[in-house]
Amino acid sequence: MLIVTDSSVIVAICLAGGAVGRLRGHELRGPAHLAAEVTSTIREQVYRNDVTNEVGPTRFDKLAGLSILYERPRTDGPRRTTRSTSPWRGP
Repeated sequence: MLIVTDSSVIVAICLAGGAVGRLRGHELRGPAHLAAEVTSTIREQVYRNDVTNEVGPTRFDKLAGLSILYERPRTDGPRRTTRSTSPWRGP
């Protein structure tokens, strides 16, 4: 089964030592910038001391070891635009 993931899922996997659990055997896909988001989040957790200086760097190896297909944005067709429905959107 194809599973499209975001950085929060991949960060959790990395911090769990690379244990993918129920995602094992599934095809993981994410946006092209996923690895950058995961790296940034882990670095921030080390900075805040949520993760130790010894553990943090080893989690980057876990990220590199995951089988994730990074999808680049399509450029071969018309771009879709979306409008924000937020009441906080400016004029």
